Amino acid sequence: MLADIFFTRTHTVRGWIDRWEAEGVQGLEIRPGRGLKPSINAEDVSLVASIREEVALTPQNLRDVVERLNARWNRSLTIKQLKNFLKKTEVQLASLS
Repeated sequence: MLADIFFTRTHTVRGWIDRWEAEGVQGLEIRPGRGLKPSINAEDVSLVASIREEVALTPQNLRDVVERLNARWNRSLTIKQLKNFLKKTEVQLASLS
């Protein structure tokens, strides 16, 4: 079975076949916009400024930073999401303190 060979679900293989039949080889290309969207938008200037302020207050305790951000912005961010955002935006925790 193809799903076993490619280590995926049969639903995924059915999608591949449907796209192949409808669009040919182009239907199998990776499309933009797929995947999970980031929980923090770097273009949201006020949120990014708030993140920088909060991290500057307690750069060694991201749990407190996440709690304050969630309360202030009515979100459900996790420490991992915050760390990923800080890595992607190349914000160095040490330089903020």
